[in-house]
Amino acid sequence: MEKKVYNFGILSTASIALKLANAIEDCPEANLAAIASRSLEKAQKWIQDNNQKNVKAYGTYDELLQDKSIEIVYIPVPTAHKFEWAMKAVRNGKHIILDKPLPGSINTKELRELLDLCKLKHIHFMDCTMFIHSLRTNEIVEKIKQGEIGKVTKVIAGFSYFASENFNKSDIRIQQDLEPLGALGDVCWYSCMAALVAFDFETPLKIQALNWKFAENGSLVDILGILRFSDNKVAIVDGSFIESKRQNLEIVGEKGTFRIASFSTGDEELGVKGASRSRFLSSGQYIQTKDGVISNFSTEKSDQAKLLVENYINKIEKQDFSYRMADLSLLNQQILVHLFLSVKKNGETLDFDQNL
Repeated sequence: MEKKVYNFGILSTASIALKLANAIEDCPEANLAAIASRSLEKAQKWIQDNNQKNVKAYGTYDELLQDKSIEIVYIPVPTAHKFEWAMKAVRNGKHIILDKPLPGSINTKELRELLDLCKLKHIHFMDCTMFIHSLRTNEIVEKIKQGEIGKVTKVIAGFSYFASENFNKSDIRIQQDLEPLGALGDVCWYSCMAALVAFDFETPLKIQALNWKFAENGSLVDILGILRFSDNKVAIVDGSFIESKRQNLEIVGEKGTFRIASFSTGDEELGVKGASRSRFLSSGQYIQTKDGVISNFSTEKSDQAKLLVENYINKIEKQDFSYRMADLSLLNQQILVHLFLSVKKNGETLDFDQNL
C-alpha cells in the first residue's frame, strides 16, 4: 500500500525556514507545497534562490492557511506574532510545527490557549527543537534509563555565540518588541530543554536567575540560571549572545558522566557554518566516564531535522493525541518565564508555579 504524502506549508521566508524545507524535501512522506511571505515577490525570490520550483508562492500568510491542500504548517515567525498565526493555522484545520521560543514571557496564558485549541480540534502540535530527535540524544536517554551512569544528580548546559556588530544593531533576536526573551528564548531554550531531557522531564521545584546582562536597548543578551529539582538534583543553564561559540552539555550521575559537545546542532567537529540552515548529518559523538574510565562513543550521524519531520508525521499517522510533546514544550516555556521573572525580581528564587 502506497504511503500518504503530507503537504507542508511554511509561513515566512526567514533563513531558518530553509532548514526545515530541506528536511521536508528529504522525507519521502512529506512535500513542501507552499511558502508564504508578506509580499509575493519575497516568496517567489525564496523559491528561485533555493531551487524549489514546484512550491507555490503566496504573498500573504492568510492565503496559505486558506489553501485546503496544505495539511501541516511550519511557523518560524517572530515570537510576538506566533500566537496570532498559530491560532489562525489551527482554526483552519492545519497541524502545526512552531519554532521556539513559544508565546509567553511573563506567563504562558497564550500558549495554554493555543494548546487547548489544538486538543479541542485534534490538531497535532510540535515545537521545532531538533536535537531531541537525534539518534545521539536518544541513545544517551536510553542509557540513563538503563542506569548506565546511576542516578542523574546534576546537569550543566550552555549555548552561546559571539554575535556580530550588525547582529547587535539589527537582528530581530534583540528587538524586544519581537523577541522579548532575547538570548533566554533563543539559546537558553536549548539548555533548559537539555536539562529536562536528562531529568526525564521532571518539573523543577525552584528556579533562579544567577547572572544576566542587557544590551543597550534593554534586550537580554546573557543569562545564567539554576533549576532545582527533587532529591537535591540541580541544573545550571546558560545562554548568551556575547560569549564564544559553544554548546556544551554535561550530565552527571552517581556512577558516571556524559559529556556532549555541540549538543544542539551537532556541528562542532564537522566545521559546518550556518548549521541552522544547512542540510548535514549532525554529530553522533559523546564522551562517557564510568568507574574512572573515559570512553568515546559515536552513534550513527543523523539529520535531526529530517527525524523531526518523520516523527511528526508518525504521530499523525498513529493518531497519537496524547499531547505529551506539547506538554513538555509548555514546561520548557514555563521555565523560561520563571527565569525571566527572576531577572525582573533581581535574581529572586521562585517556587515553580504551574499556573504561570
